[in-house]
Amino acid sequence: MFCPNCGAPIEGNAKFCESCGSPVPVEEKPVAPAVEEPVVAETVVEETVAETYTEPQQTYTAPQQTYTAPQQTYSNADYANYGQPAGPAPTESAGLAIGSMVCGIVALVCCCLGWFQIVLGIAAVALGIVVVAKGMGGRGKAIAGIICGAIGILLGIIMMASGSLVKENLPDIMEDVPGFEEYLEDMDL
Repeated sequence: MFCPNCGAPIEGNAKFCESCGSPVPVEEKPVAPAVEEPVVAETVVEETVAETYTEPQQTYTAPQQTYTAPQQTYSNADYANYGQPAGPAPTESAGLAIGSMVCGIVALVCCCLGWFQIVLGIAAVALGIVVVAKGMGGRGKAIAGIICGAIGILLGIIMMASGSLVKENLPDIMEDVPGFEEYLEDMDL
């Protein structure tokens, strides 16, 4: 016997085809006309019930998912200061800071100029404070000017004080050092 669905051979009493799995039709045997004979015993006729198998229908529906990307807008203004240091930008050039530093260095180096040294030191400190307070450019130079100016002022005061002490005590020094009077006369002091 052969499968009516795929044509594969079917063995013996198989109810389903081994190749495609479809049910095998049951062959009906012709029934002979009933002869009336005396019934000696009751005959039980088995009826063959054809088993049919139907695969359940399964359907899959994918869940509906939608993704909406966030809307962001960018402008060139967002990147205008990229790479720049944070904080306020210097409002002016570093000219005042350089002036502060130069005055401070001159006041420090020229420690024997007296009042001129003190004036240069005061100018260095004042210019440096203005630069730092207003947040102008050249802050490091302004701080160097403040420090050098302050040291120059202190050295100027010390030199003037020591000079006045020497001047007051000059007659005593002249008596203790032989030949000092001639030296001062040669110097025109």
